[in-house]
Amino acid sequence: MKRKILALLLICLGLCSCVSGVLLWQENNAESEEAGESAERVSVQLAAEISAAAETGEHAGSYFAPYYAPLMEEVPEMPTTVVEDSTWLGQIEIPSLGLSLPVLAEYSEAGLRNAPCRYSGSCYTNDIVICAHNYASFFNKLLGVSVGTEVLFTDCSGHIWRYIVANRETLGPDAVEEMTGPSDDWDMTLFTCHFGGRTRCAVRCILDDQT
Repeated sequence: MKRKILALLLICLGLCSCVSGVLLWQENNAESEEAGESAERVSVQLAAEISAAAETGEHAGSYFAPYYAPLMEEVPEMPTTVVEDSTWLGQIEIPSLGLSLPVLAEYSEAGLRNAPCRYSGSCYTNDIVICAHNYASFFNKLLGVSVGTEVLFTDCSGHIWRYIVANRETLGPDAVEEMTGPSDDWDMTLFTCHFGGRTRCAVRCILDDQT
């Protein structure tokens, strides 16, 4: 009798686990679709703002070559643009994955639900870190990205920074120092959580010599 009860309990626990997994997947999928639509709308507006700024020279003189950074006490901030009451740093693209997304200038939990965010660093100091949820419309595609893939970042002056994927790592959820710490090896890091949030995928990039 006890064995039957235990078996029933285990079956119930298994069913509850399956239902929870399905509900979590559905919630994640719904959030992904909503976030993707919002990001696409902002991306169109942001692209127009960047194009206009490039034509008018609104941010003329704002471009800063990274090799000057060690010679300066204070490196200037990258230009930003306001769209839909949020401040944006630029757009990130991975052409081979069909990925093109606006990037918020600052990280916040609320912002992360709508678009990728700059987590830390700058293109000017060769240490920019950009994070996004693993939505299908966001950084989920990073989980299968290969070394040698081209990554483009267009800042708000219209300058295009070209990067090449050099490495992909799996890090723990609390490995902040490993993610953002100083490194002479990586000029850009893109990261997202694996499904369930137990580990993070970190895609390391180096600046292309053609930039």
